[in-house]
Amino acid sequence: MNDLHRAVNDTPAASAVRPPMKLLIPIDGSDRARWGLQYARIHARRGDELAAELLFVAEPIRNWQVLRFWTRQEISRFQAERGRFLLDDAERKLREAGIDVNTHYREGDAAYQIFEAAQALQCQEIVLPAPESFWMSGLNRNLALEIQERLQSVRVITVDASGLPCADGRMHNTPNRSASRHTGSN
Repeated sequence: MNDLHRAVNDTPAASAVRPPMKLLIPIDGSDRARWGLQYARIHARRGDELAAELLFVAEPIRNWQVLRFWTRQEISRFQAERGRFLLDDAERKLREAGIDVNTHYREGDAAYQIFEAAQALQCQEIVLPAPESFWMSGLNRNLALEIQERLQSVRVITVDASGLPCADGRMHNTPNRSASRHTGSN
């Protein structure tokens, strides 16, 4: 039986190279968004095979003070230029670390666009900065939580400033997500 086990495991299919793990890393220009780049570089230094899909989402501008002075076309052009600059900068940093990178620009609600991109690009993980505590962020929405609530098939990883996953496992997809949401941790 050992020979049979060895023969099955020595087949070309068993020894084939696995495709690289695909990470979706949203970029928004903040220092916190760069934490996901550090996560990817850590994996690359360890020798993990991975590919990064960088995503910039231009959210709709609804602020009347902005709309009063800029046309929607000017806003769209500005967001596209800013997105291209941020994506190019992040792409360069990951390529220097030997990581395959693709960049994507989308317009719309950030949580929805991240969700859609993760599925369309068949990513295994979405890498987001750890949410700020409620007291630090005020009433800002928790993007990581919004995305995690929509996804079942893609793991949401939240990382700290050094690029390491949150020590308490906060925001990671787990089989019993509803129980972890009610523990009182942020």
